[in-house]
Amino acid sequence: MDRVNNEQKLATFFEQSNQKILEFYESNCSNVLNTVKVNIERKEYLKAFDFLRYVPEPTTCFQESEKLITKIYADSKEESCRILVQKALSEEAQRNYTKALYYLQFIDTGTTCYSSATSLVNKISERIDASVLRDFEMEKLKFSKLTDLQKIEIIAREANSIDLTIND
Repeated sequence: MDRVNNEQKLATFFEQSNQKILEFYESNCSNVLNTVKVNIERKEYLKAFDFLRYVPEPTTCFQESEKLITKIYADSKEESCRILVQKALSEEAQRNYTKALYYLQFIDTGTTCYSSATSLVNKISERIDASVLRDFEMEKLKFSKLTDLQKIEIIAREANSIDLTIND
């Protein structure tokens, strides 16, 4: 009897929690969407995405959230592509070819700077071991099979990370 009572309490708790989440988003939809639009204008794509990722489907702003997520993905791909190619060029100049390839694996084929990334891969491939290039191709293939949402998170994290080198 105690177990049944506990299960009912737990079920009630989850139902009430879900209802409160829906109520929160419903009453704050315009605030969430406005905040996201500001984040997009500032090119803070990961921050914008974090606001939208949990918007429940039954809310009135869900469709707008989906449109904004698509915009975030498209905008962030282009912006991140430029940043990642720049990071890869910096690593290539320092002869850190593996690190350069690491950044280049996140470049989407549909971006405007893909040709620059491909040229850099070709240039680096002449200077590295074939096994390193195979590893790069495998990682690139794994990345290409991720969902757009997974790609957004990875690209934003990699493009926005700050690498510090402290020389003694």
